[in-house]
Amino acid sequence: MIKLQPYSKDAFIHRTEVDLIQGKFNQYLESGGREKPPKAILFRGERGFGKSWLCFHLHRTILPGISSAITSLYIALFPLPDEYWDDLCKNEWAIAKLSEKVEKRASEKTCERLMKWVCEQLNIPYPNDPTLLELRRALVSGVESKFTGIQTLVLILDSVFEADWELLELIEENMLAPLAELPNVFFIMTGRGRPYPWISPGLRTEMKEETLKDFPVEQLTRGNRQVAELSGGSPLVGYALMQQTDDPIRALDEVAEYFLEVIPPSLERRRLRDAFEAFCVLDEFREGEMEIMLKAYYEAKKQPMPPYSIREVRDDLLKTYLFRWEGGGFRVDASLRNVLKNYLKHHQPELWRRLNCAAYKIYLDYAEKYSQYRKEYEELAMPYREVLEKAGTLAECEKTRIAAQPA
Repeated sequence: MIKLQPYSKDAFIHRTEVDLIQGKFNQYLESGGREKPPKAILFRGERGFGKSWLCFHLHRTILPGISSAITSLYIALFPLPDEYWDDLCKNEWAIAKLSEKVEKRASEKTCERLMKWVCEQLNIPYPNDPTLLELRRALVSGVESKFTGIQTLVLILDSVFEADWELLELIEENMLAPLAELPNVFFIMTGRGRPYPWISPGLRTEMKEETLKDFPVEQLTRGNRQVAELSGGSPLVGYALMQQTDDPIRALDEVAEYFLEVIPPSLERRRLRDAFEAFCVLDEFREGEMEIMLKAYYEAKKQPMPPYSIREVRDDLLKTYLFRWEGGGFRVDASLRNVLKNYLKHHQPELWRRLNCAAYKIYLDYAEKYSQYRKEYEELAMPYREVLEKAGTLAECEKTRIAAQPA
């Protein structure tokens, strides 16, 4: 199993997102509070792209180094890996650790627990046995009185979109939205997958969204070109591969399992991994292609198709936040897709070829069916053709396509 490294200032590899935060808050303090940063800055990134390490670095190292006038609190709204949980400091809070396999928590109790914790970190008194309304009043009043002039509160919210949205709605209503109205409170957030529809104007309209830039993975892999190539730019994948340079295929399998740990216990992880593997050769797809790829996958493995409709598979995949609708089709998160592609390519080459053959035939069929878009579909088919040519199975694939066509 992968053993993650807790945040370390010395091990942190510089990212341009750090420069953004430093610049915004330095400018804010140097101007005496006149040139304010955005009310909220959101960093979007896929699983394994270093969002939590970025949060810890900003919270533990960067913001304290800018000025003692800045107070920051770290809040993880999605279960943390055990290694991160065990390393949490006094002013850091997480809903749970990943190994607890918590299906769902009582939202009101969790919101209450979080708000009490924030009050305690900021030395704000609150009534005994308070309601959420009483906690909200105490917190807002306390923050408003404590953070004046250039005294600034920054709430760092890790994994907001992956959180239970019922809980997030309560947290927004009772804590985030009222605090967003205060001039000296700012938010730094991370998230992946489907964005949460904020109600608060401060969070809905005054949020600056940034996609995490490509990670300088070559600094992590120390010149190991194979690891750099297999990592796909993901720091987590690169780190795992560097731990097992003698067995990169095993490392890729373990990374895939780690990515899939976010799947709720009520869903079948093995079944969903099969689906992710079936779709990993496609860049963008719809339900029709999903059905074709799943059929090809289970035929190649000589296994029966599970008794689920494509819509059920789609809905279950969407619950993982590793699968989303973007542009004109569904996509598997690039980090997971890259891991599964490399795993199948090197560990199950026959399955890899069969999936590429299925994708190749999809686009050739579309090119014939929709002649006005023939050129575009033939271009989409080309990468799969190249894989099959390299494997020496192009003729075999084309033969099965012709045999399957109606007379």
